[in-house]
Amino acid sequence: MFQWTLCINIIIVFSSTDVTKAQGSHWSYDDIENWPGQCQTGKFQSPIDIDTSIIMKKFYPDFQGKNFNTYQSATIGNNGHTVNITFLNPETITAYGGGLPALKYQLDNIHFHWRSEHTVNHYRFPLEIHLVLYDAQYPNLQEAVANKGVAVLGVLVEVIY
Repeated sequence: MFQWTLCINIIIVFSSTDVTKAQGSHWSYDDIENWPGQCQTGKFQSPIDIDTSIIMKKFYPDFQGKNFNTYQSATIGNNGHTVNITFLNPETITAYGGGLPALKYQLDNIHFHWRSEHTVNHYRFPLEIHLVLYDAQYPNLQEAVANKGVAVLGVLVEVIY
């Protein structure tokens, strides 16, 4: 018998990239030079490599969530790259603190990257979970994207056995 252990590292990435355009296009981590538009040329979006030899510690208030442990209505879809869980009432699942610039964020969706999008010291984790949140002052994710009101919480998952 063996035991599975999940080692979870949490990073927060603030994004103003138009996530709706990139979701439907074809892309691959092995073909970065052919990524569309800002995904290839931008300077303030994913993917990032965290170089632990140069990071600086910074302390933030605790990351707080409300209703993350409750049952919620959602749709589940597969866009060819990932499974996407989109919540039907995002205003019921909220987060704040942890360095987030707005007072309250709403959880729009959760999706997965098999082979992490982000790396640590060039190491790509087997799984990365993205919780896509948007500033509660906007009525929906699209409006928040247009106003740079999106925060993506990335959870890097390592399986050790």
